[in-house]
Amino acid sequence: MRALGADPGAAAMRRDAAFVKRTLSDILSATPRERRLRLEGDADEAAAYRSGLAPLVAHELGAELVVLGEGEGGGPKAASARPFKPAILVE
Repeated sequence: MRALGADPGAAAMRRDAAFVKRTLSDILSATPRERRLRLEGDADEAAAYRSGLAPLVAHELGAELVVLGEGEGGGPKAASARPFKPAILVE
């Protein structure tokens, strides 16, 4: 059992299972209209946050906003990005 816990493949499977669980929860909590819009549209929340929210945060707070979409690198915070849920860092 200890060897299985130390196996990097097993750790990746646990991470993937948690990702699937969170993503499924996101899907099920969305209204039917939200689901349809996500399926039919070319929604890119990360791009929307970069173009709309980042300048506002820079102007109002004087801070840099870093938006990381699913699959983009950038450290541990980027790992929390999921489909339609980008990771947001304020620096």
